[in-house]
Amino acid sequence: MPASLFASQGSVISMALLVIMLSALNGWATPDKWLAWTGVAFLALAAVMAMVACRNLEPATRRNLYRSLFAAGFSIGIALAFSLGETFNWIPEAASKRTAGVLIGLVLAATGNFLPKAVIPVSARRCHPARAVRAERFVGLVLMMAGIVFAAIWLFAPLEVAKVGSSFAGLVAFGTALAAWMWLHAGTSRAADFRED
Repeated sequence: MPASLFASQGSVISMALLVIMLSALNGWATPDKWLAWTGVAFLALAAVMAMVACRNLEPATRRNLYRSLFAAGFSIGIALAFSLGETFNWIPEAASKRTAGVLIGLVLAATGNFLPKAVIPVSARRCHPARAVRAERFVGLVLMMAGIVFAAIWLFAPLEVAKVGSSFAGLVAFGTALAAWMWLHAGTSRAADFRED
């Protein structure tokens, strides 16, 4: 299946419709949580509206946006399907929690993999371009490794350990990314930072 299939308007609209349908089914199964399910359905509509609003972007940027919206819809759709299965006792609660944790880890790893490939104009960086590239690669690697560890913890560790271990992995990744951002922007007002290495 070609990767471009997931980077089209049709794929985003199909995924948004699937999310809306699963939200409606969850709302029917658990009417006491109707507000949450309505909010998820509105998020899917917002994704379609964002896609329409950004139709004049450059083709590569537009494809990245479509791919990101599709991936977000896919993750939300899996979570909604597991929630529905848990409501009808088709899926044990532990399996549902593990699946959600693994999905979060995989999304984090995918984000880390994508971050260094995102093209940001040098003029928009407002800092030393070489330093920005190094920071993006470092943060991308940290996020990718944290996502893999996060997913592995939820896949293999006992649930009590997974809750604490995954939180620790997320905090370490966030702290490292914050440190890289601070390093990137440290002293950007000095002219020396804008000279090439």
